[in-house]
Amino acid sequence: MTIRIQPLPVEVSGKVHQTPKQWLQRLDPEWVQIWNAHGGRHRQAEEVPIEEVRQKPLAYSPAVAKEKEVEIPVTRPTGYIKVRVYTPEGEGPFPAHLNYHGGGWVLGGLNSEAAWCRSVCNNTGIVVVDVDYRLAPEFIFPTAVYDSWDALQWVISHAADLSIDATRVSIGGLSAGGQISAVLSHMARDAGLQLKLALLVVPSTDFRWLIAEEPVRSAVAKLYPSIALYKNAPWGGLKREQWFLDYWIPKVHDDELNRGNDASVNGPAPGIEAGALRRVPDRIPWVVLLILNVELGERFTHFGLSAPIQNYIKNPHNPHSDLPGALGRGQAVATALGNFFKFWAYASTVIGAIIADQYLGRFKTIALACGIYIIGLVILVATSTPEGIHSGAGFGGLIAAMVVIGLGTGSIKANVTPMCAEQYKPDTAYTKQLATGEWVVVDPELTVERMFNWFYWAVNVGALSPLITVNVEAHVGFWVAYLIPLVVIVMAATVFILSGRLFIQTPPHGSAVVDAARIVAIAVKEGGFDKAKPSALEAQGTLSRYHFAESPNYTDRSVKEVQSGITACKFFLFLPLYFVCWIQIWNNLISQAGDMALHGTPNDLSQNLDPIALIIFIPLLDFVIYPQLRKYKINFSPVLRMTAGFIMASFAMAYASVLQHYIYKSPPNSIHVWIQAPAYILVAFSEAFVIITGLELAYTKAPSSLRSLVSALFWLTIGIAAAICIALAPVSQDPYLVWMYGSLSIVGFVAGCALYICFRNSFEEVSVIIGTEAENEVDVRMIIKHAEKFAIEEGHKRAE
Repeated sequence: MTIRIQPLPVEVSGKVHQTPKQWLQRLDPEWVQIWNAHGGRHRQAEEVPIEEVRQKPLAYSPAVAKEKEVEIPVTRPTGYIKVRVYTPEGEGPFPAHLNYHGGGWVLGGLNSEAAWCRSVCNNTGIVVVDVDYRLAPEFIFPTAVYDSWDALQWVISHAADLSIDATRVSIGGLSAGGQISAVLSHMARDAGLQLKLALLVVPSTDFRWLIAEEPVRSAVAKLYPSIALYKNAPWGGLKREQWFLDYWIPKVHDDELNRGNDASVNGPAPGIEAGALRRVPDRIPWVVLLILNVELGERFTHFGLSAPIQNYIKNPHNPHSDLPGALGRGQAVATALGNFFKFWAYASTVIGAIIADQYLGRFKTIALACGIYIIGLVILVATSTPEGIHSGAGFGGLIAAMVVIGLGTGSIKANVTPMCAEQYKPDTAYTKQLATGEWVVVDPELTVERMFNWFYWAVNVGALSPLITVNVEAHVGFWVAYLIPLVVIVMAATVFILSGRLFIQTPPHGSAVVDAARIVAIAVKEGGFDKAKPSALEAQGTLSRYHFAESPNYTDRSVKEVQSGITACKFFLFLPLYFVCWIQIWNNLISQAGDMALHGTPNDLSQNLDPIALIIFIPLLDFVIYPQLRKYKINFSPVLRMTAGFIMASFAMAYASVLQHYIYKSPPNSIHVWIQAPAYILVAFSEAFVIITGLELAYTKAPSSLRSLVSALFWLTIGIAAAICIALAPVSQDPYLVWMYGSLSIVGFVAGCALYICFRNSFEEVSVIIGTEAENEVDVRMIIKHAEKFAIEEGHKRAE
């Protein structure tokens, strides 16, 4: 290929910057030819006065359909900056990309990358917003970051005016702009803002070699071999970088700015490398097993006492019948009371969450709930003895026990999963080398996903307790069947309480729930969360009308956290329709089994197929299916998982409807009970996708101060489903069961499709593209972490 080189119209210096000989074999000969023709004589930035370098270059590029400049307000320090909006042809709303130009935080402007912005706008059909953030030395660190953040928020808040789809926004930049974009990706994540992409082109990520003192400089140089190899590069060498930093961070030589190796602030996983590296979960802290112990004990107790309840209420005591019984209240009453118990147990999760988040903390709340649980079980055991039943105390004792046990169940349920997840502290991904020599990305989100997988696995190990209690119920008596769960919960509670000093215990947040309610009230009154932020109210002069404004807990961040939590809860609206299907395996399908040929099998034993299937399926997902999907870059997103779960539950109800039809057509008790198995297994598979994923989202998307409450709201959807089932009690009996199961199948399928349509673009991760040379090398969050203390207090003083 022959190339013709036209010299650039720039002033050249007498000094020739030759390409080092040791690089020649590594470089493309055409690039060397171009460099030697003009680049080698081009004056470097550090050789030119700043005023001269800032002369804005002309921007030659194709025109776009619409181009305008807008002056927008910025806050830290207050002032105004310009943005240039490039809009493509056609009708919006369009996706949007915010570009942060390069130039070492000192140079550059709206013309420096205009060609790039116009090209992106024309070739991709998206709106490009170029941000003219304020430059050093007039505005030193971290003003450029804050200006860029304000611009991002302005674009989203003015999306409609700009013909932008606010749900499809990305950011990116070159060099200094890449560094700013890296910081913004973390700020957006912490604020609950879901960006589609962070495009980082040669970003600056670690300044320690330039600003730190010995021995840090030498240690950093060993981390990055490229420092020694390229420090005298003719373009972009360390002398040039030092020139930029002297303006942006004047006279600062303090490694507080760079904490790239701090374990507490590990940097994000490298995006480009992450595309090629395998993502793996981290090890789960062993103390999580001690928390899972109390959950396993509670679930053993809950399912162990719940399994016999249908027979306990429905059937009368008849020693000559294959079906055990006690109270003889019939199927409709049994189903209604069973649903009431589920409703109360899961509705009371909100009470447990408020107690934990606001008053006691999670550990003390779980310990208190275990005590309440034990009291309820003592009442149930005492009133289910033959003497208690014959004296007429059985029914009243059952109701009292349901109320007390339900309160204990809900208070444990709301707090166990957040407490488990809190034992794992890393919150950002990092790379590491395995013993096999393979480099992988250790992903905290996969670690939390694994933790919730094994949490639900423990739940289902506990759910096998009916294998014991239904046989004891049939062959010994109900009171002994209830005594076994009592012993188990006492043992589990004892181990949990004695292990308290080993746990990471998050203290209660005081008035977090009340504060959240006040923020929601202000947002409703003001017409949105953005308008409810203190900064927005102060700008409008309306802050003083709210007494809550004087609280230190009322900040822009707290408003954003509450907004994030509410956004995360939107998908909860669909869950009651799933759980209505799920609940059927715990009551109506048990009754269905009673109309089939048992062949010596207790009718309430077949429900154990559900936990058995999950005990097998969850490890298969964790060790085989999910790793293979990640290996082949198949994105089985949370929304896809939940949609698959809804559809599986729908198929289970369809199967139950067909089976019920044949039960009606066949002679009494002629169809074998194990033909029910596919319905139980399908529901089990659906749980692995709906419940585990829902718990994961409830934790990861909730603000830290409200995690118990958001988790409780997830469980509350089961209570709502149980209330719906109570309303369905009149058709939860012969001869309506075929239509009841069939209707639930249709509802579950439609709800799953609607869930996908509404949330198919939700809960996606931000892609952060950052290069790395060594494990834990990159940390961009430290720039924000220390900005207020270090840059504003120290940097500005030194600049003055």
